[in-house]
Amino acid sequence: MWMCRADKPQRQARLWRSPGTAGKVLARFLHAYRRLHSRTFRGVSISGFGGYTYGKTIFTRPELGYSKDIFESKGIFVGAGAGVPALRGQFSGSLAIAGMKGNQKDDNGFDIKADTTIGFSLGGAYTYKLSQALGVTADLRYQQYKYDFGTEIAGYTVTEKITSLGVRLGYQF
Repeated sequence: MWMCRADKPQRQARLWRSPGTAGKVLARFLHAYRRLHSRTFRGVSISGFGGYTYGKTIFTRPELGYSKDIFESKGIFVGAGAGVPALRGQFSGSLAIAGMKGNQKDDNGFDIKADTTIGFSLGGAYTYKLSQALGVTADLRYQQYKYDFGTEIAGYTVTEKITSLGVRLGYQF
């Protein structure tokens, strides 16, 4: 059985203040468009996926002489996953690689672009079917991308590390 799915954009926004850093605010926005193809053989599902991702992080630090520092990242990703039935549900894992570009700028005129970088994503999940069409999934994902701005500022890099834990309810038509 083949399955093909196009996901709607995922949007996340996190906003917090760090204790002891007056005025520092961080906001992270993330959009991902994904296409998935899956094949099931003797209870084991194998899938391939790919898509486009865009992220934007905004720091505000007026005490440093500028009010906004923006880091944007974008790129394409491809990956594969597998799932096995267990404990009345399914355990699954996935691995993806991404080709990314980064840009950092502030409102004081600082604006640099990173060389293209390769990053990765590693994920694991457990899905429990509540009915034939309804299921709940808990997942853990780790992503890492290292942007090298060395062509514009020697030795300057930005490493993006994202760990996310999620629970979602899904319905299959």
